Amino acid sequence: PTMFAAIVSETGTVMFDSKNADTIGSSFESLFSKPAEYNDVMSNFGKGSAFQAETTNEKGKAELRFFEPIKIGSVTWWSQTVLDASDFNSATVRLIIFLVIVAVLAVAIVISLTGFTLKKQLKPIASIVDAAQKIENGNLGINIDINSEDEIGQLALSFKNMTEGLRLIIGDI
Repeated sequence: PTMFAAIVSETGTVMFDSKNADTIGSSFESLFSKPAEYNDVMSNFGKGSAFQAETTNEKGKAELRFFEPIKIGSVTWWSQTVLDASDFNSATVRLIIFLVIVAVLAVAIVISLTGFTLKKQLKPIASIVDAAQKIENGNLGINIDINSEDEIGQLALSFKNMTEGLRLIIGDI
């Protein structure tokens, strides 16, 4: 990571710089590559509350600066934390990629479980359809195994009773 910190007095003097000790005692403006960005930060100092600013470093890369006031009696100094924008955003990008992968895996698992459950639930219907086709072809000697008490089990029982009823009717003729 490219993070560093600095402490700046209210007059714009660098009191501490974790990146370059040579800037201590110099103007805060020396830490900016663009005067307009420095002017924006100094105008925010006047508001007296925490803020952040996006600036450009000497290499032309975007960086995020976070400022927090430090009140010492009637004097206000500023704590500055600077982080390269790409480092700041890389964690977010990694998190998004991770969440997308987890979401895709979750959808795949849900689809697989749904398919498995449907196949298991519809398997008894296949035996009922097979029995109906045998009855249609005149084979009344079928046996339907009833393994459940749900609606499909009730349908299978109805087919079994219907087949036995047809056998009795045909047997009486």
